[in-house]
Amino acid sequence: MRGKPILARCRAIIVLAVIAMVLSSCPGPKNGKGKTSAPAAPLNAPAVTGPSAEPFPSDRAGEIKMEQLAMGTMVNYVVLGVDAGTAQAAIRAAMAEVDRLAAMMSDHRTDSELSRVNRSAGGPPVAASPELFEVVRRAVEVSALSDGAFDVTIGAFKGLWVIRPERPRVASEAEIRGKLPLVGWRRILLEPETQAVGLAEAGMMIDLGGIAKGYIVDRAVEVLKKQGITM
Repeated sequence: MRGKPILARCRAIIVLAVIAMVLSSCPGPKNGKGKTSAPAAPLNAPAVTGPSAEPFPSDRAGEIKMEQLAMGTMVNYVVLGVDAGTAQAAIRAAMAEVDRLAAMMSDHRTDSELSRVNRSAGGPPVAASPELFEVVRRAVEVSALSDGAFDVTIGAFKGLWVIRPERPRVASEAEIRGKLPLVGWRRILLEPETQAVGLAEAGMMIDLGGIAKGYIVDRAVEVLKKQGITM
């Protein structure tokens, strides 16, 4: 279809959803020159958009390529069939949405909405943004469908395992037993009328690393489409 903007690829947007469950335990990928980047940040690490937000050279004419470091992942945007100004504006809008949502759902940022929910565990549910409420609601649905095989309240185990070559650590049986009473998706409190999220017991924690990336990817794609970039 001549003249119609085409989103040729958004490689990392696809990869992002696939590797959401493993990034926190894997070293960074090797780049094209065989060098290894810094180890991946934790799944919910604060999003960062640095100098790589600028376009970089492409091997193909008419191809716009930009990168963004977010959620411990290098996100690559590749757009074809659109003038450079339109493509760059669309990609930057998607990057801003990724940063906004990643900061909201991080359990590593003390100022995030999710951290506020975790700090309030054992008390009344706290008001949440529609986005955070929706992701937690979906997490509860998946937990129910999987009979608890997927459970975002594993945040209580945070720090017990360190799967990194430079400082590996395995949790002891005693440590695991000590935290198990704080894990259980059925004790996530959702109040649809007030869009509030809570946890039934002090010490419980929600970790959205296994689901937030997929949601954020979908939102980034929506932004690209609204900017005139179509599949």
